[in-house]
Amino acid sequence: MQQANANTFRNLAEPLSRELIEALDIEHRREIEYMYQEQLQLRSELQRVVELMQKEIVPRERLMHEMIENMQKSYEAATAHMHASLTDHINKSKDKSGNSVSQRQQLVDPLRDMENELNRIAKLLSHGPVAPEIRGWKPSSPAAVRPGPGGTASPTGYGGSPSGYPGGTGSPYPGAGAAGSGGVRFGNLSGSLV
Repeated sequence: MQQANANTFRNLAEPLSRELIEALDIEHRREIEYMYQEQLQLRSELQRVVELMQKEIVPRERLMHEMIENMQKSYEAATAHMHASLTDHINKSKDKSGNSVSQRQQLVDPLRDMENELNRIAKLLSHGPVAPEIRGWKPSSPAAVRPGPGGTASPTGYGGSPSGYPGGTGSPYPGAGAAGSGGVRFGNLSGSLV
């Protein structure tokens, strides 16, 4: 059997090592190129995202913050205005209520005075009419009197000129004028409506 030369392994390994080194170098360069291209792509994408956020997102966010701040200010102003309006309305309502109460109190006294006056007049009407003290005088007809509030009679034309009397002077007797001119005397007038 022939013995191997000492340089045989080297001679066999050197071409293989060169092929291995060339393959590793090619793979290394390909990996470097891939990583470089990936870096460029990432930088480009990152630059696009930054530009997008700077030109689109940030202005929109700033505008949104301004809108929210303006809305908050508008809400506070509207709340303050509503509070002031409600307070003013409540105060006006209280004032109106107080004025209504005072006006009602002011109307109580005239109402009481009117009731007292009506009671006084009704009391005077309850005494009946004052008949003139003339010899032979009688009421012309029962229709000339009507029942008063207290069931007594009172003249229908009382307080003005009786209708239907001749002469148009308002007196049922011709020649009756001032006291003492016609001699007509009406007796005691203490219960008359004076």
